[in-house]
Amino acid sequence: MRYRCMITIIIYKSGYGALNGTTGLISETYDNGLDQDPPHRPSRLHDIWLLSAVLVLLTCALVYRISRAGEFSYTEDEAHHAVTGVYFADFLRDLPLTHPVQYTYQYYARYPALGLIHWPPFFHFCEGVLFRVAGPSLLLARITVVLFALVGASFWFLLMRELVNARAAVFATLALAFAPAVLVYEQSVMLEVPSLALCIAASYFWLHVLRDGTRRQYTIFAVFFLLAMFTKQQSAYMLPFCLLTILAERKWSLFTDRFNLVIGAIGAALLGALVVLTVFVHRASVADHIEIRLADPLYYLRALPGQFGWPMLLMCIAGIVLSPWWSSKRNTTFMLLWILATFLAIAFLAAKSERYTIYWVPAFLYFASWPFAIKWPDKLWARGAVPTIAALVLLATGWVAWRIPYPYITGFGNAAAALTHADPQGGVVLYDGYWNGNFVFEMRLRDTQRKFVILTKGLYAMRITLAFGAEELAHNEAQIQELLSAYGIRYLVLTEQPDYEFPIQEKLREVVQTPQFRLVQRIPAVSSVYPYVSGIRIYENLQAGPPAAKSLRLRMMTLSNDLEVPLSDLGIR
Repeated sequence: MRYRCMITIIIYKSGYGALNGTTGLISETYDNGLDQDPPHRPSRLHDIWLLSAVLVLLTCALVYRISRAGEFSYTEDEAHHAVTGVYFADFLRDLPLTHPVQYTYQYYARYPALGLIHWPPFFHFCEGVLFRVAGPSLLLARITVVLFALVGASFWFLLMRELVNARAAVFATLALAFAPAVLVYEQSVMLEVPSLALCIAASYFWLHVLRDGTRRQYTIFAVFFLLAMFTKQQSAYMLPFCLLTILAERKWSLFTDRFNLVIGAIGAALLGALVVLTVFVHRASVADHIEIRLADPLYYLRALPGQFGWPMLLMCIAGIVLSPWWSSKRNTTFMLLWILATFLAIAFLAAKSERYTIYWVPAFLYFASWPFAIKWPDKLWARGAVPTIAALVLLATGWVAWRIPYPYITGFGNAAAALTHADPQGGVVLYDGYWNGNFVFEMRLRDTQRKFVILTKGLYAMRITLAFGAEELAHNEAQIQELLSAYGIRYLVLTEQPDYEFPIQEKLREVVQTPQFRLVQRIPAVSSVYPYVSGIRIYENLQAGPPAAKSLRLRMMTLSNDLEVPLSDLGIR
């Protein structure tokens, strides 16, 4: 016991207690009765160089991947995230502090691809700050995600270094970055990686709160947790995670400390405001997502092989089985509760997607690091062989994930360029087809003076997706003509597609074949995996005149009332 106390003092004096919180963890790592002699710990500078090398490698790899990707193509959500980022950039430039709601309504009427309220705003705000500094672009939207990925990788490295050692930290950080479940979202403008990065940072400080309980650590944890919640709702898994770890550690003092209660009350008030606003605006959609269903609760367990690959998953399982021989009981409990909390928070919700459990990937990979944690006997072949095998598994897993083709689609940028060239005066443009967010984003990049209004809800409206509900707003040719006349629509942009979700879409494509319309240009839409968009056609309405209506009316199925904006406020006369 005296010897172990001396080890703790030496480690503390050497500076490994990041934020004064690692002494208990590191000393307990050697307190499991297996490693009587602690391994040599390199200097802090050595670990800094290791982390720097890992981050440089990840930066080069991810920038290479995003630079080769085409337009937004993983899901239609990508473009909506990007357009929302542009909204924040424009908001920061215009600063409409006296009429923010009216400004937002006008912006949505012009560029109907905003994700406000439906998604929390923190990622889009960060994206908007970068857009404001360097100008909006598809590449910069993806770079925003890469920056979050690097933050998450840094905190995961620090956490693994403290719980295990520097070699395990390098292995686990690379394994996380190149896991099949993570790599695809590191190049997508989606919220999974930003929220995961913030959750990892919050978990890092939460672990120190449990071990040391200083007010500084608790405050930093609360900030990261709130930022995660203001990035993606699934980050709420941390609530049961924190509760379970408090119960496991018996840290009842966290519930009675006055400072913690004040910080918790502030956080609860902020989250409460977000929840109330979301429910008020998206009540029906929220109900569709969070409805508790017991059907197929093992959905996410079956997804594990695809998230890790079988070799890495088997290493994770082996690490759990062997945990008494290499991991302290407290650290094992911490990671198992991390996994359990994710499952409990996600598994029984009505909305299911494998990406929702991206949050348990780090905890599983903690157990995959066991070859670098066990102190092998000097003459045992496994001393070098097992870590080498683990490294080969990492390389194989990363190679397989790297080789998975990323969806590719292009053509919407060319369509936007062709339209702005054909109609430099601007006006209301009717768009119908898939990937409307891509077209809206590309138009915003080229419509620097905001002369255009993109109408995507003229013929029908959907509540986010077709599965949540839809309404057809026009039913025949006469109503199509009324729509064109009401808003003085001169140009129509239609995608070529083999099938239609509404009958009015097919009717519209019949109408544009009449002499009233002229085909301005056909733009090929090249896609690697989406054959249902083969081209984009721009038509001119030769009988277009001034708008007959005074206001643009948009059917809003996610709000309690429709949106109505005067055309004069949009510069349309």
